[in-house]
Amino acid sequence: MYLFFSLFAQGILDLTSLETSRQVASQIPEDRPVSRAAAVVSNKHMLGVAFGQNYFFSDFSKWTEDELGYDFYYEYLASMSFGVMTNFHYISSRRGDNKLRVVGTDASIKVYFYHFDHFAPYFAGGVGFYHLALNDTHGNSFAFGNNLALGFDLVLNEHIKVGMLLHYHNPFDLRDQISGVNLEGSYFRALLLISYIFKS
Repeated sequence: MYLFFSLFAQGILDLTSLETSRQVASQIPEDRPVSRAAAVVSNKHMLGVAFGQNYFFSDFSKWTEDELGYDFYYEYLASMSFGVMTNFHYISSRRGDNKLRVVGTDASIKVYFYHFDHFAPYFAGGVGFYHLALNDTHGNSFAFGNNLALGFDLVLNEHIKVGMLLHYHNPFDLRDQISGVNLEGSYFRALLLISYIFKS
């Protein structure tokens, strides 16, 4: 019995020894899913193009039809949690004899909810500037506004990232100086985004 307990105690000491812990630690892979995501997307610059559907609300819906459009995005991700996302888009749409053109550019703070391997949902919000033209007029029709985005990113490799997002734009009241028409409206875009990741 004494021999049994002696061997049992020696086995416990071997399992909890410093040398054993070092051997076990050396066998644990350092390349965890979250670590891979951090290595791929942190401290990176990205350029992307997005395609999708435009949806217009309020006065904008009276001048335009919902239709396909495209956007350009630049992103800088400072960490796994935060980044900056800028957007440029151009809309030219017609409803009957009415035509609306909007040029918009904005900047947003991008906040990731969490990372699961290379998949990461996020929220973004910021401000932007918008230019309006009705029926091919070119009045001084600039307006300030805000924007919100909700989407997800999927990093395919060290250079390619894809994702989907809903990007909502809310220009403050717009007035076309030539036609004298006041417009109050907003729109959002359901987009598929493909981005190229540049090396740091």
